[in-house]
Amino acid sequence: MTAYPETRPLARWIVVLGVILSAFLSIVPFYSAGYKLAFGTLLWTIVPYVVYGSFSELLRGWALAVPGVAILALDVLVRLVPRIIEGSVQTDPLTTWAPAWLTLVVFPLGALAGHWLARTLESRTGHAAGGSSPNAAPHAAR
Repeated sequence: MTAYPETRPLARWIVVLGVILSAFLSIVPFYSAGYKLAFGTLLWTIVPYVVYGSFSELLRGWALAVPGVAILALDVLVRLVPRIIEGSVQTDPLTTWAPAWLTLVVFPLGALAGHWLARTLESRTGHAAGGSSPNAAPHAAR
């Protein structure tokens, strides 16, 4: 049986940090009176993390770790950094559509990249370094 590195705790932390990031970025100024939570924005921005979390039981090893790290890193770069540097609230189309791109493009590409990374490491080292399927065929004895 192929041995996979245990990446589910990392996946859980990515989901938790992503939801916290989404909640933080969903708090918007409300005129000059204070701040309010934009509930629709919160629901829209946690979609990539909900989809990623739902796949955490299906994917294993690098195929689970790579897309999660990519989603969180790109979410920070696209939405958090402009908010901190410019102080702008998310009106830019890039930040508005970022959750859709993270879910539909980054997640599948990250899973494929993780699967490729696991196969590359396996072929170079001669033993399993991770993979994407718990039902992978066992390695033949050498």
